[in-house]
Amino acid sequence: NSERFGTDVAIHALKLLQKKIPGSQLHIFGFYDADYKILLENTILELGLEKLVFLNGRESLENIYQHIKNSDIGLVPYRSDDFMQLALSTKMFEYVNSGIPVVASRLRPAEFVFDDKCILYATPNSPQEIADNIERFCLNPELRKSYVTNAFDAHKKVSGEEMIFVEECSVAKSVTLFVRGSTKHIVDEIVRAIE
Repeated sequence: NSERFGTDVAIHALKLLQKKIPGSQLHIFGFYDADYKILLENTILELGLEKLVFLNGRESLENIYQHIKNSDIGLVPYRSDDFMQLALSTKMFEYVNSGIPVVASRLRPAEFVFDDKCILYATPNSPQEIADNIERFCLNPELRKSYVTNAFDAHKKVSGEEMIFVEECSVAKSVTLFVRGSTKHIVDEIVRAIE
């Protein structure tokens, strides 16, 4: 977890959200760059969120899936830079396939797959917009439901005929890979790396 993933932005958004939806929590999983983790821990302390933000380590895929299924909203608060304008979040697909609504930074790769009726987008680096979008989902169950359905349908459209969807299982045993390559050489290298 490094700065480009915007975890600190999500923490600031949670602080803002406490005014409207007190007690909201943020659970973060994964590996952290050492300096960035110190920054996150200090931010949590400075904002008084020690009992609401949880920096968890790595977990098994089965455990991550259960954490996602138990969540109300998936966040993808990426910062905008040259790299992130090319990167497509696998987290976003995990959230969509798990049936939870997504609040994400507005970045080109995500918009290529999911339009404004699938994801509530926020300007990158904007804790206020992220907090506002989380609030919209929390206060409007019908909006949540329609976005979840639209996102799942959009994901199926880009998946192609070679994808098999397994739904309603208690623990997912499959992984979705969404890969774009600009040349046959790049695609061949990606296939070689996966195998």
